[in-house]
Amino acid sequence: GYTRRDGAEARVPTGNEFVDSRSNGRNNWIGKLVYRIDEASKIGFAAEIFRNRDNFRVAPITAAQLQSPTGFRGQDETLDSNVSRDRFSISYDYNDLNSTGFLTAAKALLYYQNANVDEIRVQDFVRTGAGVDQRRLRNLSNTFSDRLFGGEVQFQSQFKIDQIPNILTY
Repeated sequence: GYTRRDGAEARVPTGNEFVDSRSNGRNNWIGKLVYRIDEASKIGFAAEIFRNRDNFRVAPITAAQLQSPTGFRGQDETLDSNVSRDRFSISYDYNDLNSTGFLTAAKALLYYQNANVDEIRVQDFVRTGAGVDQRRLRNLSNTFSDRLFGGEVQFQSQFKIDQIPNILTY
């Protein structure tokens, strides 16, 4: 499946200078394949790819009110945030309710995720007064990365003690 979402901050047509400019674009792809080996077992593969882009700009009238302790006054400030996430997994399922052995069901799963958040923030400040005007332009860049690999195994046994059915999952 595929999903796309786009968004933008609502603007008032008569020049509402207090509204911060913001836009967003998001794409998400997801899919799953299952191959049935026989009546009791199957193999599955799943994948998800997610991308999100968010752009934000402080309204000029608000940016002008930003002031540092050293006398710099805001001119412009923007924030671009990009999020990406990739997930992949493969699984094996076994479920035989008619099994005469001790093991009636089993599941194994291996998975991998790679997620990143990248933020780029630009601040433009200027200081006026005695002497030459000075400008301070700050480019701030932050990155968060998370890579995860894991797995799990689950077994199930069905048996009776006297005539009472029991299910043991471990």
